[in-house]
Amino acid sequence: MRQSAHRRLTGRTHEITPRLQEAIDEEWTWANYPMPWCSRAEIREVSDAAQKIHDDIRHGRLLIHAHTTIAVGTYLDTGKSVYLHGENHLRQIANTFDSPARALTAFEDMHADTMRPGPAR
Repeated sequence: MRQSAHRRLTGRTHEITPRLQEAIDEEWTWANYPMPWCSRAEIREVSDAAQKIHDDIRHGRLLIHAHTTIAVGTYLDTGKSVYLHGENHLRQIANTFDSPARALTAFEDMHADTMRPGPAR
């Protein structure tokens, strides 16, 4: 049996039985995942990128200017503006711009009828 890395941090021992490890290593997909062509590793990459975007918004590094189910915002540390597509675990950067004005103009051209100012709530 394999001990988890958690033990190094907490002093607790957790064991993973061979049967559980086999289940962990199985190929899987999320129910209704909209990109069924993605491998397990690709699904994790998309999810990891979405989590980074979420964290950047939450910690104030990415300022959202406007949104629908997609969004446009600017990274405050670099000045790079981004057009975000998707929600939650599927959110990804669909396009980048060299200024917030260009990003907002492109966003408004496509989504003026449903656009809301500021971050999603």
